[in-house]
Amino acid sequence: MTSSRSTFRSTSQQLQLQLSPLSVNSQFTWGIAYTLNSVRDRISGFSSTAGDPFAVTEARASGDWRHQIQLNVGLNLLDLFA
Repeated sequence: MTSSRSTFRSTSQQLQLQLSPLSVNSQFTWGIAYTLNSVRDRISGFSSTAGDPFAVTEARASGDWRHQIQLNVGLNLLDLFA
């Protein structure tokens, strides 16, 4: 019987703030969002040829990004013709 177990893990944390004001004009809408993200991996060896391949390290993951700002703008074209 073969068994394998790993204590390595990936940790992700995210905080998002969003502002979407109410509008009296149905023709134009907007919103803005800010996201703060953190992804960390715990791995061992083989990330480079230097050092101990059995040493466990924790660092930012390859898909980690910190800040994202998103702006949404909407225009209802059917209201232009009414």
